[in-house]
Amino acid sequence: MGQAKNRGSYEDRLTESMNRKRDDLKKATLKILQGHYEHVPNQFSNNQNYQNGCVIVLDSNEAMDISIDDLIEDGYPHPEFLSEFLDVSIEDDETGTENIEEMAEIIVEDIGTNLIFYRFKDDSKLETLEDVLRAVNKFSFWSPIYIMLNGKWYNTYDIGAVDSEGKTVGIRF
Repeated sequence: MGQAKNRGSYEDRLTESMNRKRDDLKKATLKILQGHYEHVPNQFSNNQNYQNGCVIVLDSNEAMDISIDDLIEDGYPHPEFLSEFLDVSIEDDETGTENIEEMAEIIVEDIGTNLIFYRFKDDSKLETLEDVLRAVNKFSFWSPIYIMLNGKWYNTYDIGAVDSEGKTVGIRF
């Protein structure tokens, strides 16, 4: 009789399986977004906008209540920049047992209907994530859901709303 091959602990195998599902979901989502880019490229931003500077992503419901004097509504990032965006936006619970293609469609629909991408008109003073959050705090109660700063995406969904003294006064559920 042969010996069973050591395939790692249950936790290791579960983590590997979840990572594989996340990778498959990301690939399926990028494929759909690439197809959108090929058919309606005007919905996507100028490629340069996502290489430097700052882009914030707001929930469309929260964005309705803000003054956007300092912001320019931007298109979706090009697919090459969406890859990194998806790395921070795909949550573990989105890699459940549903069909990968269906989940990818849900993510694409969420990007197209529930998220609004904005650029700052002048982002020369926005060097750190804290700088961006302070700038957003001037016109919005809520922090952005995502921030892209100098080519790197950050998931800021769980950052609570703060008052002028820096005290947390609101938390998303």
